[in-house]
Amino acid sequence: MMRILAFNKQSAREFDQRSLEEALNYPSIWIDLVSPSELELQLIQERFKLHHLAVEDVVHKGQSPKVDDYTDYLFTVVHSMKFAEEKILIEEVFLFVSDRWLISIHSDNKRISETFTRMSKMTGPSAQVRGPDFLYYFLFDKIADDYSTVLNDVEEKIALLEERVEENPSKEMLHEMDGLRRDLITIRRSIWPTLKLVGDILRGIYPLVSDQNMVYFRDIRDHLTQLIELIEVYHGRVNSVGQLYLASVAASTNQVMKIFTVLATIFLPPTLIASIYGMNFAHMPELRWEVGYPISLMLMFLVSIIPYVYLKKKGVI
Repeated sequence: MMRILAFNKQSAREFDQRSLEEALNYPSIWIDLVSPSELELQLIQERFKLHHLAVEDVVHKGQSPKVDDYTDYLFTVVHSMKFAEEKILIEEVFLFVSDRWLISIHSDNKRISETFTRMSKMTGPSAQVRGPDFLYYFLFDKIADDYSTVLNDVEEKIALLEERVEENPSKEMLHEMDGLRRDLITIRRSIWPTLKLVGDILRGIYPLVSDQNMVYFRDIRDHLTQLIELIEVYHGRVNSVGQLYLASVAASTNQVMKIFTVLATIFLPPTLIASIYGMNFAHMPELRWEVGYPISLMLMFLVSIIPYVYLKKKGVI
Protein backbone atom coordinates (compact mmCIF):
# COMPACT_ATOMS: atom_id res chain seq x y z
CA MET A 1 0.00 0.00 0.00
CA MET A 2 1.29 3.45 -0.93
CA ARG A 3 0.30 6.63 0.88
CA ILE A 4 1.52 10.09 -0.08
CA LEU A 5 1.57 13.19 2.08
CA ALA A 6 2.52 16.53 0.55
CA PHE A 7 3.39 19.63 2.59
CA ASN A 8 3.25 23.35 1.88
CA LYS A 9 3.30 26.38 4.18
CA GLN A 10 -0.38 26.13 5.01
CA SER A 11 -1.41 22.49 5.06
CA ALA A 12 -0.59 18.84 4.59
CA ARG A 13 -2.51 17.07 1.86
CA GLU A 14 -2.83 13.34 1.33
CA PHE A 15 -2.67 11.80 -2.14
CA ASP A 16 -3.05 8.29 -3.50
CA GLN A 17 -0.70 6.50 -5.87
CA ARG A 18 -2.46 7.82 -8.99
CA SER A 19 -1.78 11.42 -7.95
CA LEU A 20 1.95 11.00 -7.35
CA GLU A 21 2.95 13.48 -10.07
CA GLU A 22 0.61 16.12 -8.65
CA ALA A 23 2.05 15.60 -5.18
CA LEU A 24 5.55 16.16 -6.50
CA ASN A 25 4.64 19.78 -7.22
CA TYR A 26 4.63 20.45 -3.47
CA PRO A 27 7.82 21.64 -1.71
CA SER A 28 8.12 18.46 0.42
CA ILE A 29 6.46 15.07 0.18
CA TRP A 30 6.45 11.91 2.25
CA ILE A 31 5.75 8.62 0.52
CA ASP A 32 4.92 5.82 2.94
CA LEU A 33 4.99 2.25 1.60
CA VAL A 34 3.44 -0.40 3.81
CA SER A 35 4.39 -3.96 2.75
CA PRO A 36 4.79 -2.75 -0.85
CA SER A 37 4.21 -4.98 -3.87
CA GLU A 38 6.84 -5.51 -6.57
CA LEU A 39 4.98 -3.10 -8.85
CA GLU A 40 4.98 -0.37 -6.22
CA LEU A 41 8.70 -0.82 -5.56
CA GLN A 42 9.42 -0.76 -9.27
CA LEU A 43 7.38 2.43 -9.69
CA ILE A 44 9.23 4.17 -6.88
CA GLN A 45 12.61 2.95 -8.09
CA GLU A 46 12.04 4.22 -11.62
CA ARG A 47 10.41 7.52 -10.66
CA PHE A 48 13.03 8.50 -8.07
CA LYS A 49 15.98 6.74 -9.71
CA LEU A 50 16.79 4.64 -6.67
CA HIS A 51 19.91 2.50 -6.90
CA HIS A 52 19.20 -1.17 -7.53
CA LEU A 53 21.47 -2.23 -4.63
CA ALA A 54 19.38 -0.21 -2.18
CA VAL A 55 16.16 -1.68 -3.57
CA GLU A 56 17.68 -5.18 -3.28
CA ASP A 57 18.33 -4.51 0.42
CA VAL A 58 14.67 -3.58 0.81
CA VAL A 59 13.50 -6.75 -0.95
CA HIS A 60 15.86 -9.25 0.69
CA LYS A 61 16.06 -7.55 4.12
CA GLY A 62 18.38 -8.95 6.82
CA GLN A 63 20.34 -5.68 7.04
CA SER A 64 21.99 -4.08 10.07
CA PRO A 65 21.26 -0.41 10.78
CA LYS A 66 23.27 1.69 8.34
CA VAL A 67 23.35 4.80 6.13
CA ASP A 68 24.40 4.68 2.48
CA ASP A 69 25.08 7.96 0.66
CA TYR A 70 23.99 7.97 -2.99
CA THR A 71 24.82 11.69 -3.44
CA ASP A 72 21.28 12.81 -4.35
CA TYR A 73 19.69 10.92 -1.48
CA LEU A 74 20.48 8.88 1.62
CA PHE A 75 19.39 5.27 2.09
CA THR A 76 18.96 4.31 5.74
CA VAL A 77 18.16 1.02 7.43
CA VAL A 78 16.98 1.25 11.03
CA HIS A 79 15.53 -1.40 13.32
CA SER A 80 12.19 -1.07 15.07
CA MET A 81 11.32 -3.55 17.80
CA LYS A 82 8.46 -4.75 19.96
CA PHE A 83 7.50 -7.60 22.27
CA ALA A 84 5.20 -10.24 20.78
CA GLU A 85 4.41 -13.49 22.60
CA GLU A 86 7.24 -12.89 25.08
CA LYS A 87 9.78 -12.50 22.24
CA ILE A 88 11.42 -9.42 20.78
CA LEU A 89 10.51 -8.97 17.14
CA ILE A 90 12.87 -6.88 15.01
CA GLU A 91 11.41 -5.05 12.02
CA GLU A 92 13.55 -3.29 9.46
CA VAL A 93 12.45 0.19 8.42
CA PHE A 94 13.93 1.59 5.21
CA LEU A 95 14.19 5.34 4.65
CA PHE A 96 15.15 7.21 1.46
CA VAL A 97 15.60 10.95 1.98
CA SER A 98 16.53 13.72 -0.46
CA ASP A 99 16.19 17.51 -0.34
CA ARG A 100 12.53 17.28 -1.49
CA TRP A 101 11.14 13.88 -0.56
CA LEU A 102 11.19 11.15 2.05
CA ILE A 103 10.27 7.54 1.28
CA SER A 104 9.59 5.15 4.16
CA ILE A 105 9.16 1.41 3.63
CA HIS A 106 8.06 -0.94 6.40
CA SER A 107 5.75 -3.82 7.32
CA ASP A 108 2.97 -1.79 8.92
CA ASN A 109 5.02 -0.18 11.70
CA LYS A 110 2.48 1.15 14.18
CA ARG A 111 4.38 4.30 15.16
CA ILE A 112 5.09 5.33 11.57
CA SER A 113 1.50 4.71 10.52
CA GLU A 114 0.18 6.75 13.45
CA THR A 115 2.60 9.58 12.66
CA PHE A 116 1.46 9.63 9.02
CA THR A 117 -2.22 9.74 10.02
CA ARG A 118 -1.65 12.52 12.56
CA MET A 119 0.36 14.65 10.12
CA SER A 120 -2.26 14.22 7.41
CA LYS A 121 -4.75 16.07 9.65
CA MET A 122 -2.52 19.05 10.40
CA THR A 123 -3.46 22.50 9.16
CA GLY A 124 -2.07 26.00 9.50
CA PRO A 125 1.38 26.66 11.01
CA SER A 126 1.49 23.20 12.57
CA ALA A 127 1.57 21.74 9.06
CA GLN A 128 4.84 23.47 8.24
CA VAL A 129 7.53 20.81 8.06
CA ARG A 130 11.16 21.90 8.01
CA GLY A 131 12.05 19.77 5.03
CA PRO A 132 12.36 16.01 4.45
CA ASP A 133 15.39 15.84 6.72
CA PHE A 134 13.19 16.95 9.64
CA LEU A 135 10.71 14.18 8.78
CA TYR A 136 13.74 11.89 8.64
CA TYR A 137 14.64 12.88 12.21
CA PHE A 138 11.03 12.64 13.36
CA LEU A 139 10.68 9.01 12.22
CA PHE A 140 14.06 8.20 13.76
CA ASP A 141 12.83 9.61 17.06
CA LYS A 142 9.60 7.57 16.97
CA ILE A 143 11.54 4.37 16.29
CA ALA A 144 13.93 5.17 19.16
CA ASP A 145 10.88 5.38 21.43
CA ASP A 146 10.26 1.69 20.66
CA TYR A 147 13.67 0.88 22.16
CA SER A 148 12.69 2.60 25.41
CA THR A 149 9.37 0.75 25.54
CA VAL A 150 11.01 -2.64 25.04
CA LEU A 151 13.73 -1.90 27.61
CA ASN A 152 11.08 -0.87 30.14
CA ASP A 153 9.38 -4.23 29.61
CA VAL A 154 12.70 -6.02 30.15
CA GLU A 155 13.31 -4.03 33.34
CA GLU A 156 9.91 -5.08 34.70
CA LYS A 157 10.71 -8.73 34.00
CA ILE A 158 14.04 -8.40 35.81
CA ALA A 159 12.36 -6.79 38.84
CA LEU A 160 9.75 -9.58 39.04
CA LEU A 161 12.45 -12.22 38.69
CA GLU A 162 14.46 -10.65 41.53
CA GLU A 163 11.43 -10.88 43.83
CA ARG A 164 10.70 -14.50 42.89
CA VAL A 165 14.31 -15.60 43.38
CA GLU A 166 14.32 -14.15 46.87
CA GLU A 167 11.03 -15.86 47.76
CA ASN A 168 11.27 -19.27 46.11
CA PRO A 169 14.13 -20.02 43.68
CA SER A 170 13.54 -22.74 41.07
CA LYS A 171 15.32 -24.20 38.04
CA GLU A 172 12.86 -22.53 35.66
CA MET A 173 14.33 -19.18 36.67
CA LEU A 174 17.65 -20.15 35.07
CA HIS A 175 15.89 -20.35 31.69
CA GLU A 176 14.25 -16.98 32.34
CA MET A 177 17.65 -15.44 33.09
CA ASP A 178 19.08 -16.85 29.87
CA GLY A 179 16.10 -15.43 27.98
CA LEU A 180 16.63 -11.97 29.49
CA ARG A 181 20.32 -12.05 28.56
CA ARG A 182 19.40 -12.94 24.97
CA ASP A 183 16.83 -10.12 24.88
CA LEU A 184 19.40 -7.59 26.07
CA ILE A 185 21.92 -8.79 23.48
CA THR A 186 19.26 -8.51 20.74
CA ILE A 187 18.40 -4.96 21.79
CA ARG A 188 22.06 -3.95 21.95
CA ARG A 189 22.72 -5.34 18.46
CA SER A 190 20.11 -2.95 17.11
CA ILE A 191 20.83 0.12 19.21
CA TRP A 192 24.63 0.14 18.96
CA PRO A 193 24.88 0.42 15.13
CA THR A 194 21.99 2.91 15.20
CA LEU A 195 23.98 5.05 17.63
CA LYS A 196 26.97 4.81 15.28
CA LEU A 197 25.01 5.95 12.23
CA VAL A 198 23.52 8.88 14.17
CA GLY A 199 27.08 9.79 15.12
CA ASP A 200 28.02 9.76 11.42
CA ILE A 201 25.12 12.12 10.68
CA LEU A 202 26.26 14.47 13.46
CA ARG A 203 29.77 14.61 11.99
CA GLY A 204 28.24 16.45 9.05
CA ILE A 205 29.35 13.99 6.37
CA TYR A 206 25.83 13.93 4.86
CA PRO A 207 24.98 17.40 3.42
CA LEU A 208 21.33 16.42 2.95
CA VAL A 209 20.83 16.78 6.72
CA SER A 210 20.74 20.53 7.38
CA ASP A 211 22.61 22.17 10.23
CA GLN A 212 19.36 23.46 11.79
CA ASN A 213 18.17 19.87 12.28
CA MET A 214 21.45 18.62 13.76
CA VAL A 215 20.30 19.57 17.25
CA TYR A 216 17.48 17.04 16.99
CA PHE A 217 19.86 14.26 16.02
CA ARG A 218 22.01 15.17 19.02
CA ASP A 219 18.96 14.54 21.16
CA ILE A 220 18.56 11.09 19.56
CA ARG A 221 22.25 10.37 20.17
CA ASP A 222 21.91 11.26 23.85
CA HIS A 223 18.79 9.08 24.10
CA LEU A 224 20.50 6.08 22.49
CA THR A 225 23.59 6.56 24.67
CA GLN A 226 21.40 6.41 27.78
CA LEU A 227 19.77 3.24 26.48
CA ILE A 228 23.16 1.59 25.92
CA GLU A 229 24.08 2.45 29.52
CA LEU A 230 20.77 1.01 30.74
CA ILE A 231 21.46 -2.22 28.86
CA GLU A 232 24.76 -2.58 30.72
CA VAL A 233 23.00 -1.90 34.03
CA TYR A 234 20.34 -4.50 33.24
CA HIS A 235 23.02 -7.03 32.29
CA GLY A 236 24.54 -6.49 35.71
CA ARG A 237 21.18 -6.94 37.40
CA VAL A 238 20.52 -10.21 35.57
CA ASN A 239 23.96 -11.47 36.62
CA SER A 240 23.19 -10.41 40.20
CA VAL A 241 19.94 -12.38 40.04
CA GLY A 242 21.97 -15.40 38.93
CA GLN A 243 24.31 -14.99 41.87
CA LEU A 244 21.35 -14.59 44.23
CA TYR A 245 19.83 -17.79 42.82
CA LEU A 246 23.07 -19.72 43.38
CA ALA A 247 23.36 -18.32 46.90
CA SER A 248 19.77 -19.33 47.67
CA VAL A 249 20.34 -22.84 46.32
CA ALA A 250 23.58 -23.12 48.31
CA ALA A 251 21.78 -21.98 51.46
CA SER A 252 19.04 -24.58 50.92
CA THR A 253 21.66 -27.26 50.32
CA ASN A 254 23.49 -26.24 53.49
CA GLN A 255 20.25 -26.45 55.44
CA VAL A 256 19.63 -29.98 54.19
CA MET A 257 23.19 -30.99 55.00
CA LYS A 258 22.78 -29.46 58.44
CA ILE A 259 19.71 -31.64 59.10
CA PHE A 260 21.53 -34.76 57.95
CA THR A 261 24.53 -33.89 60.12
CA VAL A 262 22.34 -33.42 63.20
CA LEU A 263 20.55 -36.72 62.56
CA ALA A 264 23.84 -38.52 62.07
CA THR A 265 25.25 -37.00 65.27
CA ILE A 266 22.22 -38.13 67.29
CA PHE A 267 21.79 -41.62 65.88
CA LEU A 268 25.40 -42.66 65.33
CA PRO A 269 26.19 -43.50 69.03
CA PRO A 270 23.15 -45.82 69.54
CA THR A 271 23.88 -47.38 66.16
CA LEU A 272 27.43 -48.09 67.34
CA ILE A 273 26.16 -49.75 70.52
CA ALA A 274 23.62 -51.83 68.60
CA SER A 275 26.25 -52.94 66.10
CA ILE A 276 28.69 -53.99 68.85
CA TYR A 277 26.15 -56.20 70.56
CA GLY A 278 24.94 -57.54 67.28
CA MET A 279 28.26 -59.17 66.38
CA ASN A 280 27.27 -62.56 67.93
CA PHE A 281 30.71 -63.57 69.26
CA ALA A 282 30.69 -66.64 71.53
CA HIS A 283 32.41 -64.91 74.47
CA MET A 284 30.30 -61.80 75.16
CA PRO A 285 29.27 -62.03 78.85
CA GLU A 286 26.84 -59.10 78.57
CA LEU A 287 24.62 -61.20 76.31
CA ARG A 288 23.80 -63.47 79.26
CA TRP A 289 22.87 -60.67 81.66
CA GLU A 290 19.21 -60.59 82.58
CA VAL A 291 19.30 -56.77 82.64
CA GLY A 292 21.55 -56.49 79.56
CA TYR A 293 18.72 -55.60 77.19
CA PRO A 294 17.16 -52.78 79.24
CA ILE A 295 20.61 -51.43 80.08
CA SER A 296 21.49 -51.34 76.37
CA LEU A 297 18.27 -49.48 75.59
CA MET A 298 18.92 -46.97 78.35
CA LEU A 299 22.50 -46.50 77.21
CA MET A 300 21.41 -45.90 73.61
CA PHE A 301 18.80 -43.41 74.80
CA LEU A 302 21.37 -41.52 76.88
CA VAL A 303 24.00 -41.35 74.15
CA SER A 304 21.28 -40.01 71.81
CA ILE A 305 19.87 -37.42 74.18
CA ILE A 306 23.26 -36.01 75.21
CA PRO A 307 24.29 -34.75 71.71
CA TYR A 308 20.72 -33.51 71.13
CA VAL A 309 20.85 -31.37 74.30
CA TYR A 310 24.33 -30.13 73.43
CA LEU A 311 23.33 -29.09 69.87
CA LYS A 312 20.15 -27.46 71.16
CA LYS A 313 22.14 -25.44 73.69
CA LYS A 314 24.55 -24.27 70.96
CA GLY A 315 21.63 -23.17 68.77
CA VAL A 316 22.36 -25.62 65.97
CA ILE A 317 18.84 -27.01 66.11
